[in-house]
Amino acid sequence: MEELIIQTTEKNAVVWDWSLKIQKEKGDSLVEGCIANMPEHVTVNVRQNNLEDLVRIWNQWDSDTKGIFTKRYGDIANLIAINVDERLIQAMIRFCDPAYQCFIFNQEDMTLTIEEYAALLRNDNVQFYKIYVKEPKPMTFKKKLMRLTDMTDTWAEK
Repeated sequence: MEELIIQTTEKNAVVWDWSLKIQKEKGDSLVEGCIANMPEHVTVNVRQNNLEDLVRIWNQWDSDTKGIFTKRYGDIANLIAINVDERLIQAMIRFCDPAYQCFIFNQEDMTLTIEEYAALLRNDNVQFYKIYVKEPKPMTFKKKLMRLTDMTDTWAEK
């Protein structure tokens, strides 16, 4: 098992070196100041929560109530029916590069489409023509001040 971890770490190092070389030659698409860090070793503990109460409540609601919930919170209720595949999560994390928001396999950077994520999660309720956006939150003055002075969140709450 340890030999497998060492081989994986060595392969990650090769990909990391290749990625740095290409970035130096062709430039970087990351926001200035952002550093891509591939983890050398990843430990994942995955467990499926007991969602029986949520499923029971969801099943008691009529279609109007479910519609109101979906309109307000989006498709999050569909996650109740998804079983966590521990091996899939471990594989995804091993090859994930969070800075680039993609997966790195050998020398290929790959990102999944919405359809592929839906298939992996076995979710048939994805609205393919809907645009999913994660809006950046602007940094408040208090947060900027905290960052400049190296203060903690507990200080800002006082």
